[in-house]
Amino acid sequence: MKAARVISELRFDYIFAALASASLIGVYVDGWAHNHFDTIDTFITPWHAILYASFLIIAAFTWTVLFRHRSRGATWSEALPAGYGVSLLGIVIYWLAGTADFIWHTIFGFEVRVEALLSPTHIGLLLGGTLMRTGPLRAAWLRPSDSPDARGWRGLLPMLLSSICLLSSFTFFTQYVNPWGVTVASSDYRPIAIVAAQARPALSTTEYVIALGVASVLLQCAVLMALVLMLADRFGSALPFGWLTLLVGSNALLMVVMRDQYLSTGPAPLLAAALAAGLAGDVAYRLLRPDPSRIVRLRTFAFLFPTVLYATYFAALFLFGPGTWWSIPVWSGLIVIPGGIGWLLSFVVQPAARQ
Repeated sequence: MKAARVISELRFDYIFAALASASLIGVYVDGWAHNHFDTIDTFITPWHAILYASFLIIAAFTWTVLFRHRSRGATWSEALPAGYGVSLLGIVIYWLAGTADFIWHTIFGFEVRVEALLSPTHIGLLLGGTLMRTGPLRAAWLRPSDSPDARGWRGLLPMLLSSICLLSSFTFFTQYVNPWGVTVASSDYRPIAIVAAQARPALSTTEYVIALGVASVLLQCAVLMALVLMLADRFGSALPFGWLTLLVGSNALLMVVMRDQYLSTGPAPLLAAALAAGLAGDVAYRLLRPDPSRIVRLRTFAFLFPTVLYATYFAALFLFGPGTWWSIPVWSGLIVIPGGIGWLLSFVVQPAARQ
């Protein structure tokens, strides 16, 4: 009976992860449209149709399972697999935010570019969508580690797809400060003149643009490594070879396709850089086998992976783009500093043992 229940839960994970992934793709398709067409001035669009249709399918599937199990005598807490109660809350929040978004656009019109990512109703959609799509991640987290379905590709693929949804939800809403979303380090982004009067002459336009690029690397590195180290700490050697390539590569694919017109290299080189770094990370993970019992190896991995990731990123700019207008101290520092961020975050995941 227990084995049958576990198989049923894993099947639920797969279906939900597939639907959540389709919903995430709908978000990025809508983002692609907004990045390529500045004249969208109606709520009724093909992009919104994909976005909300995928949501309705997830909601219908979840509520159907919930009430079917309730009709068979399950309690409310037992009607959905562990971890999906929060997804149900996310569905409600998403529905409310979507309704509010329609009203918002009717009253205030339609935002463009950065402001569209900061409106209250869109933040509500981010919150609801993220809670909804991360059900398989929570389910795998709560599953006993000794379960035969809690390791390898078969048991953890839904969790990894859900993790991609978590990472990509954040990168979508911070796409304007993402090195895979805009290559401000490329030479063709160098400011050629002061375009506005400066309140403080010491802060030039050039420094502002460099600061934007630096902030984008630091922010995205911190978010990525927080997730990577969290998964490494929880699942350890149960994670299959290739999980980092899938995580980083999928997120990069979504970003570079959606933001292709802002990339001096074009999409392919940056995607290749992410895949190469992901593969190198998988090799390092397999060799080091970092886990809570090997703290030094965990910290070593936490430093190496982001360092390699941004080394390949800048290599792509040099080899397939116009190069960088940043000085050597800036771009070389942004290869080493991400490693430092990963190393410091490893102390958050696994603090040093008290003597």
